[in-house]
Amino acid sequence: MIGKYGMMRRTYLEENCPAMYEQMLRQGTLKNHLQETDTLARSMVQEQINKLLKMNPAPQKSNQLAWVGHMNSLKHMAEEMVLRQLVYA
Repeated sequence: MIGKYGMMRRTYLEENCPAMYEQMLRQGTLKNHLQETDTLARSMVQEQINKLLKMNPAPQKSNQLAWVGHMNSLKHMAEEMVLRQLVYA
């Protein structure tokens, strides 16, 4: 199954690298590439979140809104980094 990041990579390849997309499709390597990209991206996002958490610790969970907001912000920053480095590269 291809997840969120794999689907984003597919869309990027279709729109920006049609020759590469067609070649991978013909050779039967596209699905594997998308699955690998998705797996690697998920791992990279989690690593980035952990690094960001060390630099910017989350508030206490007793303040749930602040904690959720902080964690969502970190996830968004981590995803942006991974999208630039892996998915849209």
